[in-house]
Amino acid sequence: MKGYFLSVDILGFSEIVLNLEREELTVRVEEWISLVKELCRSHQIHRYQLISDTLFVGCESDDHDLVKLVAFSKDLLNSAMALSIPLRGAIAIGEYEWSPELVYGPVVIEAYRYESKQNWVGISCVPGFDIPNDMWGELVCYPIPCKSGDYTMSAAVNWDVPSFENLVKLLSEKGLWKAKNPLSHEWMTRVEKTINYSMYKSIATKKGESLSRFAGFGPLHILEREIDL
Repeated sequence: MKGYFLSVDILGFSEIVLNLEREELTVRVEEWISLVKELCRSHQIHRYQLISDTLFVGCESDDHDLVKLVAFSKDLLNSAMALSIPLRGAIAIGEYEWSPELVYGPVVIEAYRYESKQNWVGISCVPGFDIPNDMWGELVCYPIPCKSGDYTMSAAVNWDVPSFENLVKLLSEKGLWKAKNPLSHEWMTRVEKTINYSMYKSIATKKGESLSRFAGFGPLHILEREIDL
């Protein structure tokens, strides 16, 4: 079948598994499973599958299904972050096969690969498919932060990124970081890329910029203009 497909990973899941005792880990895993089940129920999403720290969600190919999947993604980011479960994901459209035993197809690979290359807390659309005009606002045109490769503009889910202080706190709790361990460059870069996105959204909105196009050459460009360095 053809439809919209979402791939989501928990960032720092290995650290959670290694840093927590068995009982604490069980609680964390149950929080995640319960959250996914509840949000799938409330958004009327019927195809979802959890495999370790990866979530797959499949929908149909109508514009309504994209609206539903983006709304689900936004709620998932907000609710999971409140539980110190940071997520990174990608939405693609294409062919896939779905069964209780196996989910596979070109779009599964496409969504998973694009999700894996990103370097922030967020969910974005794989570049290359058309976004309905009335989706801008729920989606934001933005240069998606990636670990490597081309500088690519795409549509990012518009979620409520916590403040810098709260984001650092949430990314350091409940097994995500072990006390006395040094913070990694990857960890700090992830924080900065996520906060840059949040600041860009706030400034663009205040200045009346359309979220359907990017209002600068990069996040630092619009920030520099705003503070008049």
